[in-house]
Amino acid sequence: MSPVPVQATQRKSIIFDPGNRLTPQEMDDLVRNPTVQQLIQTYDGLINDILLSVGRQKWIDRLEGVGLVFDPGMNGVHIPNPTTGKSTILINPFIRIGSIPDQKYQLGRILYESS
Repeated sequence: MSPVPVQATQRKSIIFDPGNRLTPQEMDDLVRNPTVQQLIQTYDGLINDILLSVGRQKWIDRLEGVGLVFDPGMNGVHIPNPTTGKSTILINPFIRIGSIPDQKYQLGRILYESS
C-alpha cells in the first residue's frame, strides 16, 4: 500500500495495487496526481459524512484510512489492521467503466459521479 499526500482528509490516504501491476514510476505518478488526490479526498469526505449521519462514534474512531484499490475483481475492500485494531476502506474507482457506453467520457463520468 502506498500513502498518498492528500490535504484536508480525516484519515490516512492510501492506494493499493494488489499484485503490483503498476511499475514504481506509475505508482509514483498516481500518488502525486492532483486528480487522484482529489478523488481520495472526495471519498474520504463522503465516508466521513456517512459515518457522521449514522452516529456511531466507535465506527468513526475505528476507521484509520480511506483510498483506492486497483483490482478488476473487486469493487472495494475493508482491510482490518490487527496492530492498531482499526481499519481502512479502499474503493475501486474504475469498476463502473464497463457500464458507461461512450468510452471517451468514462473517466470524466467517474470523477463527476464521485464529486
